[in-house]
Amino acid sequence: MAWKYSLLRNIPVLIIFGLLNIQEWANQTFQGIQGLQALNNITSVLALIAIIIWPTHYFSFKYWYQKHPSYDPKHHQITKLGAGLTAIGILVSFYLFFGIVPQTYWPGTIAIVITFLVKDAFTTSHSV
Repeated sequence: MAWKYSLLRNIPVLIIFGLLNIQEWANQTFQGIQGLQALNNITSVLALIAIIIWPTHYFSFKYWYQKHPSYDPKHHQITKLGAGLTAIGILVSFYLFFGIVPQTYWPGTIAIVITFLVKDAFTTSHSV
């Protein structure tokens, strides 16, 4: 149950992670081809896609599933192991974002996505 809860709760984070990966891939691909400039409007196109997908996610998943007590965030409590792993994950992601000279932002982004998934996976649900 915790993994289903974690995935449903973090679909927007996974979507943003996917869009950032697409943006990074597109910029690297088009910069490597001579005669083509990097896509200037790729960020605005991906932002538009995110704006379209976010309400779809809300009305198709969150609105219906969070009415069930098992998916309501108020009925979940993070465990001590989950809190510790979340704190470590946030520190690692800050280090990857700001502590080293990044060539790209991939390692920090991957660390923060995994941190959010692990945080919700290490929650316990208590009955209503």
